[in-house]
Parts: sequence; structure tokens; C-alpha cells
Amino acid sequence: MDIAADERFKSRDARRQNYQALEQTLAPTFKTRTRDEWLEILQVQDVPAAPLYTVAEVLDDPQVNHLALVEKIEHPLAGALRFVGGPVRYDGLEKAPSAPPPLAGEHSRKILQELGYDRDAVSDLQLRGVTKAL
Repeated sequence: MDIAADERFKSRDARRQNYQALEQTLAPTFKTRTRDEWLEILQVQDVPAAPLYTVAEVLDDPQVNHLALVEKIEHPLAGALRFVGGPVRYDGLEKAPSAPPPLAGEHSRKILQELGYDRDAVSDLQLRGVTKAL
């Protein structure tokens, strides 16, 4: 099948409208080689392309590490965590250290109080199982 001649794929708008059909048409071909093989073929043909990484691959990427984008934190339950932090840096401003994701209910009391609930109301919600507060 000559997909270049297929009306469903002749323009960018047509490809967008027929994305599922295009994906089904191309998938068998792309499955014949690895991601790295396809990237090499595309690079030789001067086609802009970049790999789609897994999380583990991102954390080990030389450029990500060169830019010091990997952050490490200690989570109270999960232990040591590594993740890609924000890429924006400002000269003269120290980046605030990242914090681990909150535990369920860790910030409930504070949020409810900021919304106007008094201490007794928050305690009542907790006792009735409506919210969890640590």
C-alpha cells in the first residue's frame, strides 16, 4: 500500500483526523526494528527525531545528568526517590529543595483550616471518616 497516495494521509489535517488508521498502517513496519535502529535510520535521512524514554532511561540520560536535572529525596514510606526536577533555573536564585509527595491526609487539616473550617469541624470530619488528617 502506498500511504503517500492515500487521501486519508495526504495532509497534516487529514493525518490528524485519521490518526488511528495511520497508526495501524505504520505499526507493523515500526515493529520490525528497535527504537535505536529507527533513530539511526531517521538521523541518516536528516529527519528530526528523538527517543521516547522510559522513566529509568530519562534518569540515566547523559544530558539530563549533565544539566543536573535529577533530584533525590527521601520519602517516609517509599524510601529514596529519584526524579527529574524542573528544568528552569534563574541566575542568582537558589532552587528550593524538592519535597516528597505528601502522604494521604498529611495536609488535610491545614487545607481545611485555610478553607475556613475551625479545629472542631476538622476533628468532626476526621471522626466521621470524611477526611483523613495526620
